[in-house]
Amino acid sequence: MDADPNGRKWRWGVWHDADRLWHATLGQRNARLLPPRQPTGERGGSSEIPHVIHQIWLGPHPIPVDCLAWMQTWKRLHPAWEYKAFDTATNFGEKSDILRYEILEKYGGVYADVDVACVQAFDPLLKAFSFIAGMANTGNVEISNSVMLSTAHHAILRQLIDTIHRDFHQPRLDTSALVLIAQMSGDATLSAALSITPTSSAMDTIARTGPGLLTRTFMAAIGWSTEEGGGREAGADGFLSPAAERERAIALPIEYFSPLPNRIRHAAAADFAMIKLPVNCMAVHYWARSWM
Repeated sequence: MDADPNGRKWRWGVWHDADRLWHATLGQRNARLLPPRQPTGERGGSSEIPHVIHQIWLGPHPIPVDCLAWMQTWKRLHPAWEYKAFDTATNFGEKSDILRYEILEKYGGVYADVDVACVQAFDPLLKAFSFIAGMANTGNVEISNSVMLSTAHHAILRQLIDTIHRDFHQPRLDTSALVLIAQMSGDATLSAALSITPTSSAMDTIARTGPGLLTRTFMAAIGWSTEEGGGREAGADGFLSPAAERERAIALPIEYFSPLPNRIRHAAAADFAMIKLPVNCMAVHYWARSWM
């Protein structure tokens, strides 16, 4: 295991046994595709991600004060954009994951969790790519669904939705990856729960509908087998077609949307104020895990 930028031991094999290769591939793609630039004939279509922000709050409790402040940052930095808040469902995490995919698939735009603050306007990203997510700052190879941008009807979103609807009829997951994630998070409550019960609904959500599923789906989109033991076959294209469309899907490095590690969720507000953010940071995930 290698050390990540936050001094943790890097964990491999969490969402797939080939994730060392995934990590290298994503780094190479980002070196080629960044910084964002306007699409050309070589890079494909000119369809633009809509200027609309979607946020979701589910459950019986009021939105936490911190989250309300973070939500306002999206409006303040995008005053001319449409803003939509969804709060009508009643079933927390899994429904939050499903809703964000279905809303983006239908309307397109930007989705952000309520515990994510915006620090730069997102306009430069809208024409450069058709699907955008960011790497999670979790000490493993994981693509976060806390911030996503997409054109409407994107193939990655359709695949996510189809997989969720199909897999909800299947048995629940093996707990090995879930236990690993709980240990990595530094959350004693989650670790204790997993040591007592076969599955935790919170961790199961991460694997079945959240970042675990998004990570595997994104890698399949760009040509990797997500079967255990599977790698990238010579000439494999993934389900995004044509090739130019694959170049318009990106998982941004952690400094763009997730400069803070997931271990900071219990830090005091004063500690956050002292953090110097990277110059290319556009949003900050504060890891409030507000749906739990």
